[in-house]
Amino acid sequence: MRMPISRIVLSGMMSLIVTVVAVAGPPKVIIDTDFNTIFDDGQVAIMAAQLYSQGVIDILGFTVASGNEWRDQEVAECLKAMERMGIEYRVKVHVGAQYPLLHDYQSYQLELLKFGPAIDYVGAYSSAVSQ
Repeated sequence: MRMPISRIVLSGMMSLIVTVVAVAGPPKVIIDTDFNTIFDDGQVAIMAAQLYSQGVIDILGFTVASGNEWRDQEVAECLKAMERMGIEYRVKVHVGAQYPLLHDYQSYQLELLKFGPAIDYVGAYSSAVSQ
Protein backbone atom coordinates (compact mmCIF):
# COMPACT_ATOMS: atom_id res chain seq x y z
CA MET A 1 0.00 0.00 0.00
CA ARG A 2 1.35 3.39 -0.99
CA MET A 3 1.37 6.33 1.38
CA PRO A 4 0.09 9.53 -0.24
CA ILE A 5 2.79 12.03 -1.15
CA SER A 6 1.40 14.67 1.20
CA ARG A 7 1.81 12.36 4.20
CA ILE A 8 5.38 11.52 3.23
CA VAL A 9 6.25 15.19 2.84
CA LEU A 10 4.53 16.09 6.12
CA SER A 11 6.29 13.26 7.95
CA GLY A 12 9.66 14.34 6.55
CA MET A 13 9.04 17.97 7.49
CA MET A 14 8.10 17.04 11.04
CA SER A 15 11.28 14.97 11.38
CA LEU A 16 13.34 17.89 10.09
CA ILE A 17 11.68 20.33 12.52
CA VAL A 18 12.23 18.01 15.48
CA THR A 19 15.86 17.51 14.46
CA VAL A 20 16.52 21.25 14.09
CA VAL A 21 15.00 21.99 17.50
CA ALA A 22 16.90 19.16 19.15
CA VAL A 23 20.23 20.24 17.63
CA ALA A 24 19.82 23.98 18.11
CA GLY A 25 18.58 23.80 21.70
CA PRO A 26 16.84 26.63 23.49
CA PRO A 27 17.89 30.18 22.65
CA LYS A 28 20.55 31.65 24.92
CA VAL A 29 19.36 34.78 26.74
CA ILE A 30 21.12 37.58 28.62
CA ILE A 31 18.74 39.87 30.48
CA ASP A 32 20.09 43.43 30.70
CA THR A 33 18.28 45.25 33.48
CA ASP A 34 18.10 47.94 36.12
CA PHE A 35 16.68 45.32 38.47
CA ASN A 36 13.90 46.05 40.90
CA THR A 37 12.03 43.11 42.43
CA ILE A 38 8.59 44.69 42.51
CA PHE A 39 8.37 46.27 39.05
CA ASP A 40 8.89 45.11 35.47
CA ASP A 41 12.36 43.62 35.93
CA GLY A 42 11.23 41.35 38.74
CA GLN A 43 8.29 40.18 36.64
CA VAL A 44 10.57 39.50 33.67
CA ALA A 45 12.87 37.49 35.96
CA ILE A 46 9.97 35.32 37.12
CA MET A 47 8.73 34.70 33.58
CA ALA A 48 12.26 33.97 32.37
CA ALA A 49 12.86 31.55 35.27
CA GLN A 50 9.66 29.70 34.38
CA LEU A 51 10.72 29.43 30.73
CA TYR A 52 14.20 28.37 31.86
CA SER A 53 12.80 25.61 34.08
CA GLN A 54 10.71 24.34 31.14
CA GLY A 55 13.78 24.30 28.86
CA VAL A 56 12.31 26.92 26.53
CA ILE A 57 15.24 29.34 27.04
CA ASP A 58 18.75 29.10 28.44
CA ILE A 59 19.44 32.11 30.68
CA LEU A 60 23.14 32.92 30.57
CA GLY A 61 22.75 35.64 33.16
CA PHE A 62 21.46 39.03 34.23
CA THR A 63 23.41 42.25 33.87
CA VAL A 64 22.56 45.00 36.35
CA ALA A 65 23.29 48.73 35.99
CA SER A 66 21.95 51.75 37.88
CA GLY A 67 18.52 52.87 36.80
CA ASN A 68 15.48 52.28 39.00
CA GLU A 69 17.78 52.39 42.03
CA TRP A 70 21.52 52.57 42.48
CA ARG A 71 23.37 49.55 41.10
CA ASP A 72 24.48 47.96 44.36
CA GLN A 73 20.91 47.85 45.69
CA GLU A 74 19.69 46.41 42.38
CA VAL A 75 22.41 43.74 42.40
CA ALA A 76 21.41 42.73 45.93
CA GLU A 77 17.77 42.47 44.86
CA CYS A 78 18.65 40.47 41.74
CA LEU A 79 20.81 38.02 43.71
CA LYS A 80 18.04 37.56 46.28
CA ALA A 81 15.49 36.98 43.50
CA MET A 82 17.72 34.28 41.95
CA GLU A 83 17.86 32.57 45.37
CA ARG A 84 14.08 32.76 45.82
CA MET A 85 13.55 31.19 42.41
CA GLY A 86 16.12 28.46 43.10
CA ILE A 87 18.36 29.27 40.13
CA GLU A 88 21.21 31.07 41.91
CA TYR A 89 23.76 28.33 41.08
CA ARG A 90 22.86 28.17 37.38
CA VAL A 91 22.12 31.79 36.42
CA LYS A 92 24.85 34.39 36.95
CA VAL A 93 24.37 38.03 37.95
CA HIS A 94 26.89 40.40 36.39
CA VAL A 95 27.53 43.84 37.89
CA GLY A 96 27.28 46.69 35.38
CA ALA A 97 27.84 50.44 35.46
CA GLN A 98 27.27 52.38 38.68
CA TYR A 99 26.79 55.65 36.80
CA PRO A 100 25.35 56.41 33.36
CA LEU A 101 28.06 56.76 30.76
CA LEU A 102 26.76 60.00 29.24
CA HIS A 103 24.47 61.55 31.84
CA ASP A 104 26.02 61.85 35.29
CA TYR A 105 24.47 63.05 38.53
CA GLN A 106 26.09 66.50 38.26
CA SER A 107 24.51 67.08 34.84
CA TYR A 108 21.16 66.00 36.30
CA GLN A 109 21.57 68.55 39.12
CA LEU A 110 22.36 71.24 36.52
CA GLU A 111 19.19 70.31 34.61
CA LEU A 112 17.18 70.74 37.81
CA LEU A 113 18.62 74.24 38.27
CA LYS A 114 17.92 75.21 34.66
CA PHE A 115 14.54 73.57 34.08
CA GLY A 116 13.04 72.98 37.52
CA PRO A 117 11.84 69.75 39.14
CA ALA A 118 11.53 66.61 37.05
CA ILE A 119 8.06 65.84 35.76
CA ASP A 120 8.87 62.24 34.82
CA TYR A 121 10.40 59.26 36.58
CA VAL A 122 14.13 59.77 37.18
CA GLY A 123 15.00 56.45 38.81
CA ALA A 124 18.11 56.42 40.97
CA TYR A 125 18.61 60.16 40.51
CA SER A 126 15.62 60.76 42.80
CA SER A 127 17.95 60.20 45.77
CA ALA A 128 21.51 61.09 46.69
CA VAL A 129 24.36 59.41 44.86
CA SER A 130 25.27 56.01 46.30
CA GLN A 131 28.90 55.53 47.24
